[in-house]
Amino acid sequence: MATPAVAQVTLLLLSCLAAAAGNDRDALLAFKAGVTLDPTGALRSWSNDTAICRWVGVNCSAAGRVTTLDVGARRLAGTLSPAVADLAHLEVLNLTDNAFTGAIPESLGRLGRLYYLSLCDNAFTGGVPAWLGAMPALMVLRLDTNSLSGRIPPSLANLTTIRQLSLAENLLEGGIPEGLARLPNLQLFNVRRNNLAGEIPPGYFNMSSLQGISLYNNEFHGKLPRDAGTRWPSLVYLYLGGNRLTGPIPASLANATQLQYVDLANNSFTGQVPPEIGNLCPQSLELSNNELTATDAGGWEFLDNLTNCDVLTEIFLDDNKLGGAMPNSITRLSRNLERLSLASNRISGMIPAGIGNLVGLQRLSLASNRISRMIPAGIGNLVGLERLYLDSNLITGWG
Repeated sequence: MATPAVAQVTLLLLSCLAAAAGNDRDALLAFKAGVTLDPTGALRSWSNDTAICRWVGVNCSAAGRVTTLDVGARRLAGTLSPAVADLAHLEVLNLTDNAFTGAIPESLGRLGRLYYLSLCDNAFTGGVPAWLGAMPALMVLRLDTNSLSGRIPPSLANLTTIRQLSLAENLLEGGIPEGLARLPNLQLFNVRRNNLAGEIPPGYFNMSSLQGISLYNNEFHGKLPRDAGTRWPSLVYLYLGGNRLTGPIPASLANATQLQYVDLANNSFTGQVPPEIGNLCPQSLELSNNELTATDAGGWEFLDNLTNCDVLTEIFLDDNKLGGAMPNSITRLSRNLERLSLASNRISGMIPAGIGNLVGLQRLSLASNRISRMIPAGIGNLVGLERLYLDSNLITGWG
């Protein structure tokens, strides 16, 4: 039999647990009260008749405290209640793909255990909160596809545990803080489709932990460092397309040996494509709409190196200044190649007879060049071809 003292302590603990659970219930009901539209009935189970740990989208610890609130893709609309911050043990907050509006509540900064915060694909407004930089456990921060404006706060450089930082598809302006390049564990940095500008700070090319970086469709300008890629041992995704970058493509990018997706399209890169780029063996290589050059005398060597790349599925080289005859190395590219575009260049001569070796091709675009003579019969071997563009050339018929 328990002594009176032990029994008293037990009752006190039970009372505290009950009070804490009550606080969690109140916080969740306040969240529900902020929801003005619930077309799928996702929150129908949120009532006093059901234990909160059995509510849809709610997970609890063994002690009955709410650790996860995940109501992503539930088509909810409304505002995010500041009372969510009263979920003192919350570790995961996922509101992805709903229609929440208004500012991100400052009270969320009190969630010291939160390591996953995803508010993407909503309609939040205001700025990216500076107080986010004081959240000690945050590992994933996803605020993409909202209507957030202003600058990226430098305080985010204090997130030493962060692994994924995505602010894509907002209305952000200014530059990207140099301090973010010193985050020791950052693996993904995504700010695509904003209004960001300025030069890319050199530190971003030295982030050894980085696996993916997307600065796509902004207004960044300047040249890439000559040693870009030498300190990217883990980089898989490089998306710098749709900016105002100039100068040559650094041959040093070939040192980023894990690169699988390279997008430098829609910039103003000049000179020849470095032969070393072909040694990367990417799945996707997008260099369209630049000022890259090639002639019969040189500039096509990178394609020679790509002939050893079996994983290659797409190459986009259209809208450049590539001239001379189409090299025969094209016919030795991967049989897994699905999309090949050389349109709107200065290519002359005939289509190589071995083009039919590329049996995986689904789309081939050679339009708007100076290609002449007959279309080789081997094109008939491309049984999976869905789109073929040969217009605006000097072709005389089928071979």
